[in-house]
Amino acid sequence: MKKLLNTACLAITIAFLAGCGSGNGGSEKKLESNGYFGKLAAIKLAYKADDSTLTAKARTEAKTADDIVAFQSKINKLEEDAKAEFKNEATKIGLPITIPFVDSSGNAGYVVKDAKITAVEWDRATLEATIEVKTDSEKTMGGQNVQFTVPALMLDESNKVIKDHAYDNWVILAVTKEMKAGETQKVTGVISINAANSALKKLVFKSYDDYKKAKGWN
Repeated sequence: MKKLLNTACLAITIAFLAGCGSGNGGSEKKLESNGYFGKLAAIKLAYKADDSTLTAKARTEAKTADDIVAFQSKINKLEEDAKAEFKNEATKIGLPITIPFVDSSGNAGYVVKDAKITAVEWDRATLEATIEVKTDSEKTMGGQNVQFTVPALMLDESNKVIKDHAYDNWVILAVTKEMKAGETQKVTGVISINAANSALKKLVFKSYDDYKKAKGWN
């Protein structure tokens, strides 16, 4: 019975490895981009491809518990090395990075003063904008501050809107706090570091009404 249980556990572990890291193989190892995150996204894509390859080998070649442990060690080391390479590359981009922008929000609710990339992590980059608030912050019926939302379209170096599949890629910056008209405030948002967003070179700020119309919410 004990042998049967061990065999079952081994099969489950192999199945688990087979389900992990199921990416697009080696087809995405290279990424050409002149955006801010080109090299960083390329490191992530290469890692996903290598992880997928190694996981596939574990599925077909691992026969014993020792094999599983050995493959898992290699998979862990692969991730560790990729994240170290990513971190090293991230230190070279010189944060904060000032991003060129256009403020086409209509200036009814706010005026954008500057935009920056302030932090880069394995899963995301943090964007920050300084705005001059034109209206007091709204409150709920219970007296709590309503989130102040500042949407922006992401553009590449050719001023083309970056797409997430067939959809325009937006970044939402926001703050939830007490604010008065005429104050200068910071709003922040995050984006994923992926193949599409690696092309980011410029922002076009829009009003929240424009964002809702683009999403078909009006």
